[in-house]
Amino acid sequence: MFDTRHIVFPFDFSAQGRKIVPFVRAHALQLRAHVSVVSVVPPPFMHAPPDMPIAPGDPAVMAAQLRILLAKELPKELADLDHETVALNGDPAYKIVEYAREHHAGMIMMPTHGTGLFRATLIGSVASKVLHDAPCPVWTAVHAEEQHANPQPTNLLCAVDDTPEATGILQWAHQYAIKMGAILRILHIVPPISDWLGLPSERDLQEELRAAAREKISALLRQAAVHAPLTVAVGRVTEVIQEEVRQGGEDLIILGKGASQGAFAHLRSHLYSVIAASPCPVVTV
Repeated sequence: MFDTRHIVFPFDFSAQGRKIVPFVRAHALQLRAHVSVVSVVPPPFMHAPPDMPIAPGDPAVMAAQLRILLAKELPKELADLDHETVALNGDPAYKIVEYAREHHAGMIMMPTHGTGLFRATLIGSVASKVLHDAPCPVWTAVHAEEQHANPQPTNLLCAVDDTPEATGILQWAHQYAIKMGAILRILHIVPPISDWLGLPSERDLQEELRAAAREKISALLRQAAVHAPLTVAVGRVTEVIQEEVRQGGEDLIILGKGASQGAFAHLRSHLYSVIAASPCPVVTV
C-alpha cells in the first residue's frame, strides 16, 4: 500500500547525512509528510559514528546529550517542516527498523556512506541491514562523495521482474510518480542466453525471449492499471540499469527486493551493487 505520510530520516551528524537533507525536505513538502529525525547511540561494544559529537559514557546520558544536539544542529532546511527529533539507544540498524515499524513509517531516507577508494564499492553496514529488514520502502542516496541528482525527482525508472510481487511494485511506483509529479518508465531485464549473440540463431532466440518477456510485463502493467512506457533490455542487471539511466536521464530508480524466484530472482543479491553503482538515488520497495 502506498502511504508516505511519515518519513524516517536516520541522522548521524555525518557530512553524507547532511547532504541528503534537501532530498528529505523535497519529499516531505511534496508528500506532505511528517519527518522523524532519528539518531541512535550504539551500545559500548559498537563504535559510534565518527561525526557524532558526544563523548563515550553512560548510554542514557549520551542519549540525553544527543537530544540536545539534535535540537541545536537540526539542519535549518527542516526547521519549518512537520518534524520531530528522536534519540534512541541500541543497535542503530535494529532501532531504525523498529522505530519505522512501530510508527508506521511510509519511507526511510538515508545515505549509504560510500566514500573513499575502497568504501565506494561497499554499502555501509547500517544501510545494508535497514535495506534488508525495513517494513517500508527505503530511499538511499547516491553512493558517492557528492549528490548531483534533483532533490525532487522528475523522471523515474522502475525495474521489475516477472513475479507476482511486480504488480505491487508497479502500483507503488505509479502512485509515487503521481505524488511527486514525475514521469515513470518501466524496465525489465532479460538475461543473455549466451556469449555468442553475434550468431544469427542465438540472436533470434534472444529476441524471441525478449518478445515473450515484453508480453508478460505488458500484462502485469495492465493488471496493475499502470500506463507507462516499457523498455525490455538484454544484459546483466547492474550494467543495464546504469546504461538505461544514462540514456534516459532518470533521476531516481525504483527496485523491488526480489523475494520470488524468476528472471529477477537474485535481485536481492544485485541490490547492493545496483545502489553502489547508481548515478542517482534508489528507492527499494
